[in-house]
Amino acid sequence: FLATTLLLSGLPILLSLGTFGGIPLQTVVMGSALGISTMVMVSAAAVLLAASRRGGRRVLFFFFSGLAAWLCLTEIAHSLSGYTRSNLSVFTPFSPLLSLEAMLAGTVGSNRAVMTHIVASLAITGGLLLAAVLRAALGDSRVSERTLSRSAQEADDGNPIRWRERLRMPSGLHAWIRWWPALVAGLLGAVLAVPGWQNQLNPKTLQGLMQTGVILTSVVAMIACILESASSVTAEREQGTLDLLLSTPLQPKTYLDGKARSLLEARLPLLVTPCLFALGPALGRASHAAEVPVLLLLTLPSVCGFMLSVGLHQSVTSRTTVRATVVTIGLLVLGLLPLHVIGSAVAQLGPGAEVARAIAPLSLIQTLGDRMLESPIPVEDTARISAAVAAIVGAVFWSFLSLMVRANTARGFVRSVRKLSGLR
Repeated sequence: FLATTLLLSGLPILLSLGTFGGIPLQTVVMGSALGISTMVMVSAAAVLLAASRRGGRRVLFFFFSGLAAWLCLTEIAHSLSGYTRSNLSVFTPFSPLLSLEAMLAGTVGSNRAVMTHIVASLAITGGLLLAAVLRAALGDSRVSERTLSRSAQEADDGNPIRWRERLRMPSGLHAWIRWWPALVAGLLGAVLAVPGWQNQLNPKTLQGLMQTGVILTSVVAMIACILESASSVTAEREQGTLDLLLSTPLQPKTYLDGKARSLLEARLPLLVTPCLFALGPALGRASHAAEVPVLLLLTLPSVCGFMLSVGLHQSVTSRTTVRATVVTIGLLVLGLLPLHVIGSAVAQLGPGAEVARAIAPLSLIQTLGDRMLESPIPVEDTARISAAVAAIVGAVFWSFLSLMVRANTARGFVRSVRKLSGLR
């Protein structure tokens, strides 16, 4: 309400600028309504988080990180689809920034996109507030109570940490709901593989949609792994349960392996999303790109496993979740960016040199996304074999690095836990 009041207090100034500056009155009013509806929707989401979780600053940080990631991803998808910022696309109603810029530029149909965003924001706001009220009224039941019906033998595989984390995962209908991103991605990939749809779209636009779908789903999976791993141990430290491990015979390696495997299993719906998106277009030209979904399934889990290990290391050695997340992102960017540049540069030397993309996972994923459509230049068999070798070598390489990082974390685990808990 404070932000809405500030915006309404500046409305007379905007109206005077519109009157004397030549800006249409409708544009000023709709722009203000767009800002108010967006702020109310964000506030409603914050209320829902406050009513359903007890995470404090950690939840707030995740919320605003996800909001910033959503704005950036819609901008990237809009740009890769071949549109300028003032043009209309399917992503315009989903971003207040794109909607506002299209309306200010006077693009034909922009008012409809803005109204769609306003109405959708208010509808989502009502749903979020209703969910928050119901959540607060019904109470936040603990996960352990909801999973008592699950047998311990079902989840027990010898690692007590993995057994505990699997008991915390949703079961029944909620477990199937987690797979909705993979289902939606598979349906979108199947739609884009229909020849009738391909003939109606510009080849450049279609290629951009293919690249955007594969890269976007892969990046979302990586971001989710980073955020979850960086907060996994610090959350237990903040709750006071991590110090109890010092009085148990549980080994650090067992704890870290159980954490890493359970986190990777929890992100499985996101890990298979790029593969399902690529399945339809790849099978549409099976003689040229049938191996693309399999190679994505080899590449993405291994890279995400490495990111999980780095996030776990920082979560063990950092006192707060925010610090662990920021340091993890910084280390991954500083470490992967040079490898990306080197691998991409070496891969340009020839079809057989694409093996170098094993150290550049994003470049390899982008290359696989490029090959899901027919192109004037056929893909050489040497390039296809090199890409397959790069995916296999990359999976082994990133899995080995993941094990090395976890082994290093296990060696200093007790020292880090004692230091951050005030024990010597």
